[in-house]
Amino acid sequence: MIYFRYVGVTVFVDHFSDYVYVHLMRDLTAEATLEAKNAWEQLAGTHAVRIQRYRADNGRYADPLFLQDIKDNAQQITFCGVGAHHQNGIAEKKIRDLVENARTQLIHAMHLWPGVIKQVLWPFALKAVVRAHNKYKLDTNLLSPEEKFSRLKVNQSAKEEHTLFCPVYCLDAKLQGGVAGIPKWEPRSRLGIFVG
Repeated sequence: MIYFRYVGVTVFVDHFSDYVYVHLMRDLTAEATLEAKNAWEQLAGTHAVRIQRYRADNGRYADPLFLQDIKDNAQQITFCGVGAHHQNGIAEKKIRDLVENARTQLIHAMHLWPGVIKQVLWPFALKAVVRAHNKYKLDTNLLSPEEKFSRLKVNQSAKEEHTLFCPVYCLDAKLQGGVAGIPKWEPRSRLGIFVG
């Protein structure tokens, strides 16, 4: 079995709705960044949203491969000045808030369950924070970023939510099918962790 570890993310923030999409990346190449862009645009397309322009740092977003894709899709891109992250303040602030909240969740879980929760689970914490932001960060009209982005009313029910990294007991597969045969004193489930 081959394990892949994520080494970074590309964060997309829709300025109108405040909707956030994070794309987990196994490497930081131009191809991986373009893959992130395409995944974001595919997600937006499922909500009938067409991405028309980007505001980005230099670096990977100024690579010829990325710029050619922008051109091929009749999109526009503007760049921040070198070392001028304040010129893209909305995205930079969102990245900082997401990372701080994910770090808080992960460190809290590591404190409560140190033998199981490890730093390698940071992608799950980040995705959980983004999901909560998109579903539950309501504006003055009581609309979430998800609702504004998709232009659809979404049923927000906290009853069906689970705490990230909480213990989960999974029933033994032999019992799921109704087959008897597990000895009386053997465990009937295995312990896992909820990761979303």
